[in-house]
Amino acid sequence: MQPATKALPFVKLRANDQPLWRPESFWNVKTTQNKESDVRLGRKYARAAIAAVKADCNEGLIALIVQDIVRTTSSKVNGKRGPLRLDPIAQGFLGEIGVAVGQG
Repeated sequence: MQPATKALPFVKLRANDQPLWRPESFWNVKTTQNKESDVRLGRKYARAAIAAVKADCNEGLIALIVQDIVRTTSSKVNGKRGPLRLDPIAQGFLGEIGVAVGQG
């Protein structure tokens, strides 16, 4: 993995991380317990991720992040069937990615 990707505040590195190792998780976030603050945080994270995509020339980064958003969201469902609910941080992240794609 590239340095800008590993420096993202929501990327969790493995213990004793090495330069070529893949992070443990591309989506490791903690809520502020305030929906509006979490949405803003998610948007901030999206802008940082877009900058990392450009800095590292890593076109697949957003897909890896979305994959881990889905994985962590589905693990919170605790085996119950029903629609996945994204937390406000993920909502803000995906909303900002959508804005960036729209401006493309």
